[in-house]
Amino acid sequence: MEDFLNKLDSLTYVREENNILYTEEGFEVYYEIELMGGRLSKYPLQFIFRVRKDNTHIISWGCGSNEDNIDANCWWQTKVSDIRQIEYDKKDKNRKKLINEFNQLIN
Repeated sequence: MEDFLNKLDSLTYVREENNILYTEEGFEVYYEIELMGGRLSKYPLQFIFRVRKDNTHIISWGCGSNEDNIDANCWWQTKVSDIRQIEYDKKDKNRKKLINEFNQLIN
């Protein structure tokens, strides 16, 4: 799990939309939660990463334990939070610039 997440970390994420992470390199990373089989299944839910580019499936990777599911979910939530913070910072910086421009005009 750690190796796969490290590989995903090597990509540069630029935005998140509809539970898809878009990278500067043109990849789309998304996830699915699948129900695993029957009463004998040790892990009833599986977090599965999927990667595509140009509408072509590249790779899927499914978690093999509940601990992996937790790690995958934490990784995902952290990435989304990081992207949203970057977007917020850009908007805030632009807003401050525009306020400054406006203040220069009226003073």
